[in-house]
Amino acid sequence: MHKWISLGIIPLCLSVLWYFPILWSLVYLISLSVFLAVGALLFPFRSHVSLSSPYQTPLFLLERVEKGARQIEDTLKEDQSNWPHATKKSHLPVIFGRTVDSQLQLLIDYVLRDFVTRWLKELSHKPEPVIDKFKEHVWGAVQNLYERLLRVDAEKLLASDMVTKITQHFERIRIARSCALELNQPPVFALAPHLMAADTELHYLRQISELIIMFLMPRCYSLAPATHLMREILACKVLQPAIDLVTEPDYINQKIIQYLEAQKEVDAMHVRTHEYAKTFEDYIRLINSCNNVDTLKRLR
Repeated sequence: MHKWISLGIIPLCLSVLWYFPILWSLVYLISLSVFLAVGALLFPFRSHVSLSSPYQTPLFLLERVEKGARQIEDTLKEDQSNWPHATKKSHLPVIFGRTVDSQLQLLIDYVLRDFVTRWLKELSHKPEPVIDKFKEHVWGAVQNLYERLLRVDAEKLLASDMVTKITQHFERIRIARSCALELNQPPVFALAPHLMAADTELHYLRQISELIIMFLMPRCYSLAPATHLMREILACKVLQPAIDLVTEPDYINQKIIQYLEAQKEVDAMHVRTHEYAKTFEDYIRLINSCNNVDTLKRLR
């Protein structure tokens, strides 16, 4: 019964409001007045509660919290800037000796800080555990490489294999030049198949990178997608730039010039030593003022 009454009253009210718009305006005005009256009553009550002593935070507490937050932020920035020195030293096995190992580990720390931590800290909240674990893996790769090099016959490698390869290289150059003189054409050098184009060279470097990852790094790096990432980093960002730099003629010429200039400086220093070091004290003073290791070795 009530259901039918409500269903009949609702259309009747809507019809009345539709045919008499002034009634709708009156209802809207009454609702707005009630809302404003309730808001006017609640706003002073809320303000009074917020400003009361149990809910009001003292100013000195706010200043203390802000000061502590600034100190924590400054400490975190300082620790992050001095990360290679501030991190806890991991117990890595000794490979070459404590002196050499410490310098090599410091070099690895700087490389990880400049090339890995820079982008890893944007992806991880605490990159230090990841960096420490990766450093252990890199150090394990160095140890594996050292153990494999110990099994190499150094005398045979230096006196036989390398000499044979260098001799064959110069022999190919001589043959190419003689053929060019006979045919009156520019010399054509025989290159390895992987050196014919940049793509084949990069593919060859990728294969070498896969072998390095397989034999030196832990097994987890041999699984996809880690192996693909490490392969591309080694091939495109490490091996290829290093080979391009070492094989560049201008780089080789600059290094030769630097070596000759250093030798001239050492010879001049040696002459000045005997000319101006008349006493033992002058000789010691000259050694203390020198900052070149090669010069000091020559003076010795």
